[in-house]
Amino acid sequence: GLLTVDGAVPRPEDRFRSGQKVAHTVHWHDAPVCVPPRIKICRHRLPAPDGGGCDGDGPGADDSGGAELWAVEKPATVPTHACGAYFLNSLTLLVEAQEHLPPRTLVPCHRLDRLTSGLVVCATSAAAANWARGRMERGACRKTYLAKVQGAFPAARGEALSAWGAAAADGDRSAWRHADHSFATWRWEEGGGDRDTDALFEG
Repeated sequence: GLLTVDGAVPRPEDRFRSGQKVAHTVHWHDAPVCVPPRIKICRHRLPAPDGGGCDGDGPGADDSGGAELWAVEKPATVPTHACGAYFLNSLTLLVEAQEHLPPRTLVPCHRLDRLTSGLVVCATSAAAANWARGRMERGACRKTYLAKVQGAFPAARGEALSAWGAAAADGDRSAWRHADHSFATWRWEEGGGDRDTDALFEG
């Protein structure tokens, strides 16, 4: 019964016809991810259409009378949306389950790579998501990258060595590359004597 044609189990002598729907049911487990007990979110209700919106280009209303933007704190290892070996263990579905929302309530306005942690902005309607994407494309929004690093970083601009992962002896993969020359300024924040909590901020 794992293979059905139009909802029925086919017989060996049956032939496929054009337009039939073939379904193959499999036992599926998502690839594992690392998530906190609760994913942090911050909601912002957008102005109603007659309110003019931000800069006079509001996104319009959804079925609830006004769309919302959600800033979601995405953990590393979690993809933004369902893809490949990840379905239930994707950010949008995890947040929808946590907040008791119907599936496909949240529409990502952008994405972060699976191994990248940070804020992902989602909308509660496709119109609001398109509006937010438009503002991002026009440069009306700005994002800042924070890097948790180790080592001595000079105040002068120049070439930096970037590294990801751990030593091969630990059983993890390591990747190294020389970064391009930096055209940004950085500030160093001490972590109270604990080098593991020092951080490098852009700007």
